[in-house]
Order: sequence, then structure tokens, then C-alpha cells
Amino acid sequence: MNIEVKHLAKPIYVLLAAVMLCGSTGCAKEENSAPTSDDQSTSQSLEESAAQSETESVTDSEAVFDLDKAVKSITVFGQEVSLPCTINDFGENFSLKEENMATVGESTSCGLLYQGKSIGTATFDDYGGDLNFVSITSLMLGFTATDHGVTDELREKLYEQRGWYSGLIETEIAGLSFDSTISDAEKIFGDPVEIGDESVKFKAETDVAYMTVEFYCGSVNYIRVSLKGETENEH
Repeated sequence: MNIEVKHLAKPIYVLLAAVMLCGSTGCAKEENSAPTSDDQSTSQSLEESAAQSETESVTDSEAVFDLDKAVKSITVFGQEVSLPCTINDFGENFSLKEENMATVGESTSCGLLYQGKSIGTATFDDYGGDLNFVSITSLMLGFTATDHGVTDELREKLYEQRGWYSGLIETEIAGLSFDSTISDAEKIFGDPVEIGDESVKFKAETDVAYMTVEFYCGSVNYIRVSLKGETENEH
């Protein structure tokens, strides 16, 4: 009887040892598969970096340029105006040239003068006969003339004959000026809407306003900013 028990007990001990070995191996596997605090920290950092990159990407691609705000902050020769405005808001150095007034539909345009020289065009609605009080809703600063290739001397003579301001028109709209480059415009507007042999045109538009900038031979030709409802006549 004792011999049978001994022979029976030996397999049981072996079986118990095997079970214990498997159990300890299983725990070891579970412990190895469980993430450590360092692993969790690294994973969290990667997730946060990915989320931050995604946020920055969205921020970079969205509205760097606030056009509706830009039409409320237009600087011309140091004078800040906000569309709509009147010629009186520009100050004493500015005036409107009634002689070259043109009406298309409900909109009327005429020359905008600085110190008696034209620097562009002002457009307004409901002309009532007194230019001092009409509401200007569109400005085009600069000219559509493509004479950037001529000599400075000839350019000054041409501008003098036309009654145009021959110096640099000092203006800033949405960070753009007549010193701006095509690269500067791309940062604000994105891709141009028109590309010609020597001209590049940019445009931005909202429900409230639109803005166009044209380059000719790499230099700003004109900058136009307007409240909606105005016809796009460029003089």
C-alpha cells in the first residue's frame, strides 16, 4: 500500500511542479506585456505632439488674413481711414477730382487726389452733388498703367502729364504696401488668381468685402479694397 502511494505521489509532484512553472511563466509574460510608466509617458508625449502638430497645421491653414478687419484699417500717407468713409476723413491733403467723374449703374467713381495729384480712384453710391459728404465704399490706389519699364525721367513726365502722383504711394492695407513683393502677397492671399506674361493678380473675398492686388514686372501696380455691392470698375 505504501509503495503504491509513493508511485502515485511522484507523478502528482511532477504535475504540480509543471502547473507552478506554467503559472509563473504566464505571470512573467503578463508582467512583460504590461506597459511600464516610461512606456506610458513616451506614448502620451507622442500623442500630445501629434495633436499639437495637427492643431498647428489647422491654424496655419486658416484665416491668417482678416479682410473684414482690413477694410476698417487703411493707412494712406499716414492717415488711417475705415470703409465706408468720406473724403473729410482723409484730412486736408486729400480731395476728390470731380472733373473725371464716371457713373456706372448706381456707383460713381472719380480721382482720389493727394496734394493735388491723383493717387487712384474712389467709388461711392448715391452721389448727391456734394463730394465732401458722399460715402466712399471702394478705393483703388495706384494705376493700371503698365509703364514700369520706362526710365524714371520719362515716367515722371508721363505722370505729370496725366496729373498722377509720381512718387511712392505710401499706403498699408492688411500688411501690404507698394513696397511689397509677390512673395509677401502669397503669404497673405495664397496662390494668385491670374498669372499673365508680366502680371500677377491676387484676390480675397468675403460676404462683406473684397480686395485685389496686381503686380506688374514684379512691382505692385495697384491695390483695391471695396465693400460688397460695388461694381469693379478700375480707372
